[in-house]
Amino acid sequence: GKWISDILHDHKNKKLKELDFDDKEASEANDKLVRAESGIEAGKKEKLSALELLENAKQQVERVKKIERQITELEEAVKAIEESCGKLNIFINSLRETQAQLRESLIETLNQAMDSIWPKVYPYGDYSSAKMAVENGNYELVVKNNLGDWVRVEGILSGGERSSAAICIRIAFSLVLAKNLSWIILDEPTHNLDATAVSSLSRMMRDNMPEIIDQVFVITHDKEMEKAASGKLYMLNRNKENDQPTIVETLEPET
Repeated sequence: GKWISDILHDHKNKKLKELDFDDKEASEANDKLVRAESGIEAGKKEKLSALELLENAKQQVERVKKIERQITELEEAVKAIEESCGKLNIFINSLRETQAQLRESLIETLNQAMDSIWPKVYPYGDYSSAKMAVENGNYELVVKNNLGDWVRVEGILSGGERSSAAICIRIAFSLVLAKNLSWIILDEPTHNLDATAVSSLSRMMRDNMPEIIDQVFVITHDKEMEKAASGKLYMLNRNKENDQPTIVETLEPET
């Protein structure tokens, strides 16, 4: 066995000698090969990393483009809203101006109606007219005294005078807001009125109101207001102590 091994070793050395083989150079070449392979592997990893970075960059670019599109859409929406707001402001201003004109027209028409109604609901001569006054955006009911001055109803006139003014403005509002008004209801209209004012109101209801309104319904406990009836007159009685039902009695109006 040793002889064969020696022969092979000699044969190997002979071949290496023929090839001019150098162990040192082979070792260096092998080291270079290992380094080259390591470099190739590192390069592959760097390439993969670069490709990943490139893909991330592409995704970021797409996100940026998407955001840019969204910004553009928002800018267009904001522009449209601004244009709409501008138009809306014009509309609001026009509406306010129209409302102001309508209020002025309403107050003017209302005061004309009150001027004609007042003498029919107020029997005395110390106040000749009533109207709705507007000062600094506030609405106040005022009456005209003998000196030609307009004075506030609230806090100055008596309870009966204020009641007459309240009836006057309610009837005026009804006539102005409902031009084809066919009936009106007054519930306890004689509150705070003295006997003379009640008598005047009764006459006005009977003699003047039918010229303005087809039907007038008056609900009252005041016996004097029976004289206001020109059509039907009903008396409603009920004994509350015995919890009896209401009895309705039809009366004939005074002629």
